[in-house]
Amino acid sequence: MTPKQVDMTAREATQEPCENDFRGAKQVVPNSKAAVMPYVNIRITREGATEAQKAELIKGATDLLVRVLGKNPNTTVVTIDEVEMENWGIGGLPAAEFRRQLAAREKK
Repeated sequence: MTPKQVDMTAREATQEPCENDFRGAKQVVPNSKAAVMPYVNIRITREGATEAQKAELIKGATDLLVRVLGKNPNTTVVTIDEVEMENWGIGGLPAAEFRRQLAAREKK
């Protein structure tokens, strides 16, 4: 993939040549009329998701696209990115602090 690749999350992508490709690689280009394939990117915090859990996420996302949009499961791409907790924020707070505050509110 090239540095200019478009980062797409749960949107349609195609594989077609792009003038900025290196070494003849194909680049993902959104909104093209070439052969369409769904691409889903799941981001989770790195907290020990097992290989089996990741496999279930991949299957579930694929099955959802097949059921709802009629997509071909053989061309559906699902990636999972694990992000360190210190690199994840919610509501303007680091994830760990957000969770602490949420737990404190729920105890009341």
